[in-house]
Amino acid sequence: MIVVDSRMQTKYLNFTNAYTLLLPERAVKGERFPLILCLHDLGGDRWQCMREMDTEDLVERLGIALVLPDGRRSCFLNMAHGPRWSDYLAQELLVRLCHTFPLERQKTGVVGVGAGALGALALARQGIPCALTEPRLGEALSCDGSCWLRAAEWSSVLEGCEAQWNPTHWEAVQGTLAGSKEALDDADRVLGLSHWKKLYCKGDAGERWAVTLTELAGRMETFTDL
Repeated sequence: MIVVDSRMQTKYLNFTNAYTLLLPERAVKGERFPLILCLHDLGGDRWQCMREMDTEDLVERLGIALVLPDGRRSCFLNMAHGPRWSDYLAQELLVRLCHTFPLERQKTGVVGVGAGALGALALARQGIPCALTEPRLGEALSCDGSCWLRAAEWSSVLEGCEAQWNPTHWEAVQGTLAGSKEALDDADRVLGLSHWKKLYCKGDAGERWAVTLTELAGRMETFTDL
């Protein structure tokens, strides 16, 4: 496995942000690979995601590239009073990576874990194949939830954007949910994602990552709407 750990200055964030790109070893031979964005939980970081998943096995076995950007305490959304994380992902990070590395731009997907599911859903609205693992939608969309240390954090990310998360807005958006029954039932209740494919996982975080990435990689092979 090839590991590229880097930082980039962006106009949408207005600061330098770190990311890690993982590529199959055979990338040195010029083969091109689908790319999956992995968005960590609120308060986590890219290293936590890599500790949870068997990265080398998944990258090599599935023939995919993974990029794990740091999102700080943002849920990877355009903030009401701060950086525009969703724009950074779609219009800067993905564009730069696909111009620099042997990646297939037309085969790009996104996985959101925990509250990072919100950032993944924002990209799903743009037509990017999406999967959520153990989503924490109810907590992330409420200022009373345990995701937010202070109400001001929730306000900075979601103030003025609450209407975007009306369940009727997600009826035409397709994707995959993986995780415990509790988490998947919460996604149904909060955003009405009953039409999404559900993969119930009773195992640990590593198993959820493996199930989610395997399913998404398979979907991306036949996805042509980007």
